[in-house]
Amino acid sequence: MTVIARRPPRTEAHLPILIDTALPRVSIRTHEFDHPPRLASIYFTGADMRRADLRGADLTRAVMNYADLRGAMLGDACLHRAHLHRADLRYVELAGVDLTGADLTGAHLGDTHGLDAGQLASALIDNTTMLPPSLHEHPWVRARIMDCTTHTAVADGFCPTRTPEPISR
Repeated sequence: MTVIARRPPRTEAHLPILIDTALPRVSIRTHEFDHPPRLASIYFTGADMRRADLRGADLTRAVMNYADLRGAMLGDACLHRAHLHRADLRYVELAGVDLTGADLTGAHLGDTHGLDAGQLASALIDNTTMLPPSLHEHPWVRARIMDCTTHTAVADGFCPTRTPEPISR
C-alpha cells in the first residue's frame, strides 16, 4: 500500500484494483510522505479496511462501494467524488474530510465522529443513507436529501454541487 500511495501524480492507463482485498488496520501515515498519500481512483470495492489509518490521504474518485471501513481514521482525507455506495462507515473519524460529490447512497454513517451537516451539503445522499441521530433531522441534511432525490430522478444521478444552508428563523 505504501508503494501505491507514493505514486506520482500522472495519468495512468491501469489503476490498482484492490476489489475484495483484506486490508484491516492498514496504515498510510501522511507524515511519512512528501505529498498526501495518493489512493485516488483505486478500486476498493468490497475491501475490508476496518480500522485503517488513512488520515490525510487523497482518495479522490476512489471506488469503495460495499467496503467495510468500520473504525477507520479518515480525518482530513479527500474523498472528493469517491464512490461509497453501501459502504460501512460506522465509528469512522470524518473530521475535516472533503465529501464533495461523494456518493453516500445506502452508506451506513451511524456512530461516525466529526461528521457535520456542512460536509453532507455537497455529497450525494438519499433516504437510504443511514445517518447519525444528530444529523438525521438536521434541516440542512433534509434539504440535501430532497435536492439529491429530486435531481437524481431528473438528471441521471447527478445532484447539485452544494445545497445552500437553510435560513434559520
